[in-house]
Amino acid sequence: MFVGSVYAPSPWNRDWYRLQRTFLERNTRDVEFRFGILLNGVDASDFGTDADVVGSCSSNAGHAAGMAELLAVFRKSDFSHFLFLDSDCFPVRAGWFSILRSQMERFRKRIAAPIRAENLDRFPHPCAFFCDSAVIQDSRIDFANGHSAANILGETITDVGNAMLPLLPEILPLMRTNRFNRHPVAAGVYHHVFYHHGAGSRSFVFRLLDRYNYCEHWWPSDREELLAKELREELFSQPDAFVSSLM
Repeated sequence: MFVGSVYAPSPWNRDWYRLQRTFLERNTRDVEFRFGILLNGVDASDFGTDADVVGSCSSNAGHAAGMAELLAVFRKSDFSHFLFLDSDCFPVRAGWFSILRSQMERFRKRIAAPIRAENLDRFPHPCAFFCDSAVIQDSRIDFANGHSAANILGETITDVGNAMLPLLPEILPLMRTNRFNRHPVAAGVYHHVFYHHGAGSRSFVFRLLDRYNYCEHWWPSDREELLAKELREELFSQPDAFVSSLM
C-alpha cells in the first residue's frame, strides 16, 4: 500500500508527521506500506533525513493543488492500495487495513472515505481517502476545489471533494463515531478507524460554526481560539490517552 500526505506551511508539521508515522507503523502491520509526503511550499528539513519525500511544489498553491500532485504520484506507481491522509489524520485502530477491505467487499464498495455530516457535508472528505489500484486510475477521482454543490442544509458550498459526489454509491462512508466529543467538528474519530483533528495546520475555523453559526444555541464559539490550543497541546503531549478518551 502507498500512503501519502500533503504538508503545507505550519508551525506544527514536525508534530503531525511524528504522530502519523507512529500511528501508521503501530496500526498497519497487516500489509506492507510506503509512507510518503508531498511538500507543498515547505522544506524537507522540517521532517528529518529519513522522511520519504515523493514530490514537492515550490510554493503553497493550496491543498487541492497538492492533492492533485499526490494523485499523479499515486497513479504512476504500482502499489495495490492507496491511502490519502491529511497531515492531521492517522489510523487509530490496529488492523484497520483488513477491517476496511473486508467491509468494502461485503458492501461491494470501491472507496472508503469520511462523510462529515457533522459539518453538514455530503462529499467524501480527502482526510482519509482509501482505494485500490483499479480505482486510483478512475478519472472521477478529483480533488479540485472549483466544484460547487449543495450541502445537507441546502446551501451551496465549494470545497475539495465536491467533484466526487457522483461516486457516493461506490463509497463506504466512514461516519463520525466519537463516544465523547470535545468539539462539534474538530477532534473527530471516523468509523473508529481514523482520527482527524481538523484544521490542524490552518486557522481553527469551521463552516458549521463560522458561516452558519449552526450551534449557537449550545456551543460557545467564542472559545474557539482557546480550545484550538488546548486540543492541540493535549494531543501532542499524550496522543494515546487523548484519542482513547474520544473512543
